[in-house]
Amino acid sequence: MEGPCLECIPGLSDALNEFIKAEMAGGNEFAPKSRFRMDDYRNHILSILGLGSRQFSDISPLMDDCRRDKIWRFITLIFMAQDREVELTQYGTDILVGRVSDEAYV
Repeated sequence: MEGPCLECIPGLSDALNEFIKAEMAGGNEFAPKSRFRMDDYRNHILSILGLGSRQFSDISPLMDDCRRDKIWRFITLIFMAQDREVELTQYGTDILVGRVSDEAYV
């Protein structure tokens, strides 16, 4: 259970250092333009659902980037389903999102 030995692979340490310098100097083109705040999405979804259910496509976005917003809403819903806050049921190309009504989980 020893830590990795960077010196065991010739040139690895130098290559990593150069990569990090280039990354810091040029910025990361793959970094998200805004941060994902799951709590904001969770609160938004719960406020829209109330005690009922809605289609995923009917949940209004929180940001202008529709693609990123849809991904973040979906990720949030997966975590909410795992926490038994919502139930997800697929209907064709859409998903029905409903509040879990079991009082044991509320």
